[in-house]
Amino acid sequence: MPISLNAFFRRFFLTGFLFVLVLLWAGCEETYRPVANPIPAPGGNPEATHYALVVNSNDGSMTPPSPPPGAPPITVGPSVTEIDVSGDSNIGNHVAGLNPVHAAFSPGFAIAYVVNQGDNTLSAFSPISGVGSTVYTIPLQQSSTEPNAGASYVTAVSGVAFVTESALNRVAVVNTAGLNIQAFVPVGVNPVSVAATSDGRKAYVVNQGSNTVSVISTKDNTNIANLPVGSTPGPITISSDNNYVFVGNEGDGTVSVIDTNADVVTNTLTVGSNPTELVWDNNLQRLYVVDTGSAAITIIDGHTFPQTILRTVSTSATPVAVAPLDNGAKFYVLFLGNPGHVEVYDALGFYKRGSVTVDNNAMPNGLPALNQVLLTAAPGSTKVYAVNYNGVNSANPNITGSTSIIRTLDDTVTLNLPSPSPHPTFVTAQ
Repeated sequence: MPISLNAFFRRFFLTGFLFVLVLLWAGCEETYRPVANPIPAPGGNPEATHYALVVNSNDGSMTPPSPPPGAPPITVGPSVTEIDVSGDSNIGNHVAGLNPVHAAFSPGFAIAYVVNQGDNTLSAFSPISGVGSTVYTIPLQQSSTEPNAGASYVTAVSGVAFVTESALNRVAVVNTAGLNIQAFVPVGVNPVSVAATSDGRKAYVVNQGSNTVSVISTKDNTNIANLPVGSTPGPITISSDNNYVFVGNEGDGTVSVIDTNADVVTNTLTVGSNPTELVWDNNLQRLYVVDTGSAAITIIDGHTFPQTILRTVSTSATPVAVAPLDNGAKFYVLFLGNPGHVEVYDALGFYKRGSVTVDNNAMPNGLPALNQVLLTAAPGSTKVYAVNYNGVNSANPNITGSTSIIRTLDDTVTLNLPSPSPHPTFVTAQ
């Protein structure tokens, strides 16, 4: 039977269409396979990870108590307590060298450093590993016959750490990758503290015995300048943009300002008596100065050039530490006693908002040493940590020492965390 033209074309196009579909299916079989990517459901605490370190001093004569079931081991003697900021929990007790006096994080929690003055060593461990972290310890001496270096302070930036060795008038430059000493750099007399630019190119060393600040260039690990500052300099900090270094001169009640681009002192500000601690506020671009001798906090405006004093806030007698929140809302001031207390101030109105009682934080010599920082605010502005040298220890009454954790939402102590070793003397958070 004859096929009509329309029927022919219909059959032709249908056959061709089916042929093309077969070709497309065969080719796609080789080059494309649909993959279903599951969308992960939210899990855990979305709050960023932050840690606090508490340095505990010595008492090697004690017998370690048995920890509760499932808890990390309780150590005695020198140690460092690592606290998870979001959980308010002790996630690691790390054994340190003799008489640890200072600690610092490197950027991104890569390494935590602890200076051990008693045996001239530097301990290092990974904070992220928690209780299982291995502690590495290196000597801070050039030879076994060298006298005690008096290591007292450490600061760390990307790739390098700087340790002041007060007794030998030098700074040890430590390579973070290999954890070895690159150089010993001679500085002024009795170096007591150090700050470094965030890129690690330069470090500024406070020489208390010669009233100078030495500038170290890490390009060749040399001392490239010795800048005169005020009388008996001690505390030091650096602005977040790396443009200015601030030095507190305890002997004459001033703060010296160093321009890091030209490495010259460009400003000297008169603050209160005995400025013992300096803290830079990244949010408000301010410098907080603890005037221990005149019972005040001097606040320096970092927006202006030359820098000016924004406000002097009177406090109770003998403040020893300050901790501004990074959201710019409040700052906290610590006072020693049995019990001790923390005063809370509004950072914008400069008025006192309240007071928080902490535990027995009285020090044996009355006031903390330069490297004994007893108060810090955690990133995120949710917690403030105050270490109590003689605090009641709920885990073991034979060990004195605790850390009071202050919740900034309502300024109450939510926990007194017992120390695994006696007498905490330093705290920092990142």
